[in-house]
Amino acid sequence: MTDDDDKTRRNLVVFSAGTLASAYLDLPASVLLQQLLGAGNAPAPERLLAVAVTVLGYLLVRYLMSSDGQGSTSLYYQVAKERLLAGYREDAIPLLAARWARNPQQSTVFMFPRNLVPNPEPFVMTSTPKLQGSVGWRKVIYSLEGRFETGEEDVRPVNQEANFQVEVSLDRCYVARTRVLAFTYPFLFHPVGVNAVFPLGLWFAAWCATGYRLVYALS
Repeated sequence: MTDDDDKTRRNLVVFSAGTLASAYLDLPASVLLQQLLGAGNAPAPERLLAVAVTVLGYLLVRYLMSSDGQGSTSLYYQVAKERLLAGYREDAIPLLAARWARNPQQSTVFMFPRNLVPNPEPFVMTSTPKLQGSVGWRKVIYSLEGRFETGEEDVRPVNQEANFQVEVSLDRCYVARTRVLAFTYPFLFHPVGVNAVFPLGLWFAAWCATGYRLVYALS
């Protein structure tokens, strides 16, 4: 196998598949080496397994450092992040309503806390909240357009147009669920999943199987 930059993915998949097949079929590594090389005295199994674990580690690093690996993983992350932000866009009104809705049945009318907006009066949105971005793990920023319904006794309410941003701290369970779904989506429904996830998943399975066989051989 050549170690060119454009062959790193192939090398990772082929070697991982070979070691995983050897573990699944329970083929002794020393017998395989003896038959392949015709060696009279094959090395000890634990030495062969240690070499296999080392080679697997090298092939993983080589793949991740290559242009192919970096391109696939960055594209996978980009698709997953777009899916994550799309989920936040779709859930904008429910997320806001869960905290500040005056009437749960009328989720476009909000009573924001005084520390978020200068006016404590009811706020009616005139358009869908626009996602401006996320900050850290749990915070999302929305841009809101609408009007404040203000008024005094015996005076008809006066509508004051407003456009401002609010920062929402998301629930931990919601963030975890949304992120898991977002990062699972490319693997199941996008071509980038085959290029980015399959080689890494195959490597992980081969590394776990080989590592287990090494520990068992040393015990």
